[in-house]
Amino acid sequence: MFFSSKLIIYLRRNTLEVYRQNSQGSLGKLEFALSTTRDEEVINQAKFEESIFTFLTKLSLKEKKALIILSDEVLFAKTIPLSNEETEAKQAQDFFNEVPFDPQKIAQKTVKTKNGVNLFATNKNLFLATLNALGKMQIDVDAVVPATMFGITQSAAALPKADLKKITSDCWWFKLGKFRY
Repeated sequence: MFFSSKLIIYLRRNTLEVYRQNSQGSLGKLEFALSTTRDEEVINQAKFEESIFTFLTKLSLKEKKALIILSDEVLFAKTIPLSNEETEAKQAQDFFNEVPFDPQKIAQKTVKTKNGVNLFATNKNLFLATLNALGKMQIDVDAVVPATMFGITQSAAALPKADLKKITSDCWWFKLGKFRY
């Protein structure tokens, strides 16, 4: 299968979980220290990134590719109705302005579908630390994608195998592109 050698990094509000497509349960779970993050805000970026790097290194990962999946716990999301480009752009900007982070810390993504325009925003420092840690390990990240794009909206204790299959069975998400940050 095309994605069998990829890691799935599932970023939640207080944890980072690592999966492989065919794994039952996670390979490991990192609980974020209160000294590094609180309420989706990164307090100490260097220490946060180092804790992620140390955790991932201990897992002795062999994969060279990864996907970062953002749980709904770390996302601000809204769907606006289809309209003309000017109205959609105004509504999107209003939404992104309401996100309670410094605008320089916000990563945003707009995905237009036949049902509306999906808007996503998150604190980019949460996933940039993971990107940087994986980069130090020479693991490339193909994309950072909201879990809701796979229909994953509930925060179960762990990603079930069925959800992992949804994430890795199709490459439609390549069309989404990466978050703007």
